[in-house]
Amino acid sequence: MIDGVIGGEGEGPLHPDPYPSGVVLAGFNPVAVDWIATRLMGFEPAEIPLYRNAVRQMSEWLSDFTIEHCKVRTEAPQFENILNEKGVAMNFRAPAGWRGTIERYPIDQREPDSTSLSINMLSQ
Repeated sequence: MIDGVIGGEGEGPLHPDPYPSGVVLAGFNPVAVDWIATRLMGFEPAEIPLYRNAVRQMSEWLSDFTIEHCKVRTEAPQFENILNEKGVAMNFRAPAGWRGTIERYPIDQREPDSTSLSINMLSQ
């Protein structure tokens, strides 16, 4: 479970700035939950070695595991296809060392999204 009602952006986890996302995520697979949270934040998890490796390791333990098989269930239907859509849900600011490399949004168009939502995760 991830409580992101007030998420952290920028220089986290030690010195984040608050980002009022209104998000609560829960699921059965922690790799899938983190992957989807990262996508919601406006980042591309496949560009982050920690997540890329975690998916590879999870597929070694669960032979039929793929992110594509994960299902998102939410009270905010516009986010049900977060895994397949090219757009972004939110525009969290990346940490300085990652800025310009993991964002799925144009950096010069970053605007916080105050949309409140909750997401219930169902995954493998």
